[in-house]
Amino acid sequence: MKRTLKYIISVIASLWFVSSTAASLQEVKALVDSAKYQKALVVMRGVMDKPQYGKNGDWTKLYGQCLCLTGNYAEAVAPLQFAQKAGRSGAIYYLAIAKQHLYQFEEAAELISLYKKKYCKEGSEWSLRCDSILARCEQGQNAVEHVCDYIILDSLSLPEESFVQQFRLGPESGRFVSSIGGEICFISSLGDYQLRAEGDTIYESRLLNNQDWEEWHPLNIPLDGPKSYPYLRSDGETLIFAAKNDNGLGGWDLYSTSRAADNTDWYAPERLPMPLNSPFDDIALGIDETHQVGWWATNRNAAPGWVTVYLYKADDEAGYLEGAQPDRGRLVSLAQSWRDSAGYADLVNECLASRPAQRKKTYNVNIPITDDLVHHSEADFSSPKAMEAYTLSLSISERLSTVRKELDDLRVRYHEASPSQRSAMRQTILDLEFQEKNLVLLLEKKQKEYRNLEIKALGRF
Repeated sequence: MKRTLKYIISVIASLWFVSSTAASLQEVKALVDSAKYQKALVVMRGVMDKPQYGKNGDWTKLYGQCLCLTGNYAEAVAPLQFAQKAGRSGAIYYLAIAKQHLYQFEEAAELISLYKKKYCKEGSEWSLRCDSILARCEQGQNAVEHVCDYIILDSLSLPEESFVQQFRLGPESGRFVSSIGGEICFISSLGDYQLRAEGDTIYESRLLNNQDWEEWHPLNIPLDGPKSYPYLRSDGETLIFAAKNDNGLGGWDLYSTSRAADNTDWYAPERLPMPLNSPFDDIALGIDETHQVGWWATNRNAAPGWVTVYLYKADDEAGYLEGAQPDRGRLVSLAQSWRDSAGYADLVNECLASRPAQRKKTYNVNIPITDDLVHHSEADFSSPKAMEAYTLSLSISERLSTVRKELDDLRVRYHEASPSQRSAMRQTILDLEFQEKNLVLLLEKKQKEYRNLEIKALGRF
């Protein structure tokens, strides 16, 4: 009787565990299906050190998938390999993605070919995705065998929404500026020429003699796909921009082109070599002609919402390294690229300290009310209630920035923490994410409120 009772209790306990695990797995799958990968990762990190989770094919596949989709490619390999051995087909696909971003292009190509052959119907959406990844792996393998021998001086981690403002370009190099609409434009050093990107097209405009700008003209650049951050070098001929197309290494890549002889068309753009390009998003580049250094921004080696800005010697004569150079392409160590054992601290400090004269100007605050009305200070408000709502929105925005900074710092620490430390940090992360969500909604509400109050006060309804 005692043995029977023991057996019944053990069966009930097992059924309870399976039920609770299934419910948790469904919860995680729901987060993944709604693209909340970071939140799903926080949930899973708290349990993956336990054998019943870390040795389960479904859990390890989801865990590796979320690691991969949040940029933790090296960490994603082990759980995805376990899930692959456990027969989870989806693990093969994400393992290929991880290998691709670790510059192991041949292995990635083999894995994605296997996945396509075994699990994809010819012509299906997933089959086409595999073809795209295979093409990128082929491009990546070629690129890693032609890495340019640039000297990488330093790197900075900056918020994604404001990184371009930190590009220190010399006074003859022009500058990136934010328009009232929030888009990023390039303005030449003389202030008489500007560029902007919208969708698949880059537009230019010149300052007329009457000090009005001519209408925007599209540039005829033979390259498909959306474009962004156009930059014209001081020679007036060399255009650098980011583009996203099927022939790239993955995501956004940096390209260079020059004006054709007729001065109206542009030659076919060439993708810049590694390490300037990568399987990640490489999104902007500008040259400080004074110091002959370049600034380029990428989301590799960056936390979500941040970018890494690298400073390098823009040597037009820099040659290519011999053979495959994945470590130099990945920027495993900046010092690997140095030719001076003493380093380049003096040059870096000089570049970081220098700012073009135009940047010393104090610019007015832009407070958009309507498409054609922008206030530049609180004194411009006609409605006291609108001004009060605007002031409150600033406080909310400041609090939101603080919460996001805390979240970013905590997520970085979380990835480096021990299992016990992660368990203690998990709830704090979830609480901060909840605060962030509510603050975003509240900020949008207050911004809409002050605009509507001001529009009403001005009789613009």
